[in-house]
Amino acid sequence: SPALVAPRSASAVVLLAGIWLIVRSTSNEQVSSTEPGAMRQGLVFAVLAAICWAVTTTILKLALVDIDVLAANVFRVPMVALLLTGANLRFYGWDFKVYDRRTVGTILLAGIVGIAASSLLFLYAIQEAGAAKTAVLSSTSPLFAAGMSVVFLGERMTASVAAGTVLSVVGVWLVV
Repeated sequence: SPALVAPRSASAVVLLAGIWLIVRSTSNEQVSSTEPGAMRQGLVFAVLAAICWAVTTTILKLALVDIDVLAANVFRVPMVALLLTGANLRFYGWDFKVYDRRTVGTILLAGIVGIAASSLLFLYAIQEAGAAKTAVLSSTSPLFAAGMSVVFLGERMTASVAAGTVLSVVGVWLVV
């Protein structure tokens, strides 16, 4: 409806301003790669991932009319596993000994929380709250990640990241 256009447009502007502040502050930080342009490449990948999530969210809303959330994941998760296993084998072969147990354990835990649990919750949210609200609310994950990275990884919280976080929360609040 036309009455919702202005608040949603305002929320998008505020949210984008918050994201810009967060990204701007990290552009001066050292990245793990020593290659020139690694930060720019990482940001491009992040934007492409966001676009993929947007497309996926829209497609899933259409599909979840005719299928249960658990059944949808029965198809989604194995397909992703097959594609990623094929890519890993193509680029790295069968040499899995290069990965230590701690790394594999950490990745398995991240897979359980980040793929299994969040995927189910994400699909339920799309089904119950709709694609638009779910997309906006799920975009708040960096807000949680920023706080967790300070507490658990010892990363620095800059004024720009803090301001960007506040603006992002306000932008999300305007949508909801």
